[in-house]
Amino acid sequence: MKLKDIFRKLRYGRLYIIADSSDNSISLSDGFIAYIRKDLGPIGKVAARVVQDEKGGYYIHFSADEGEDGTYRSVLCRNDYYDSIGFECLVPTVNRIFYDYKIAGEHAQMDVSVVKIKGRKLYKIDKKV
Repeated sequence: MKLKDIFRKLRYGRLYIIADSSDNSISLSDGFIAYIRKDLGPIGKVAARVVQDEKGGYYIHFSADEGEDGTYRSVLCRNDYYDSIGFECLVPTVNRIFYDYKIAGEHAQMDVSVVKIKGRKLYKIDKKV
């Protein structure tokens, strides 16, 4: 583990998501929200999408720019009922992520690691072990 990863864990806590296959939504942990907020600003103006690489890994990409490449994006929003912030995930669906990662059930808590690919900061959804 790199020193900056240790510092990030101490400052923001564990970065994780809660994926819900019943409504294809992804909720973000409080530490994860604080971490992305420092780069992107107010949550109501941030778009999110899940992308898949050729090796079968899934990444979350956040952007303050609207429709920079014309692909589907979902805006982060607050759910007062569950007191969480998250987004709807339609392409690929959470069900597809559960199928590829061989996860049973409707809800799963998955860790997220920060990676840089081609100059873009992406958040890799780690498989549950």
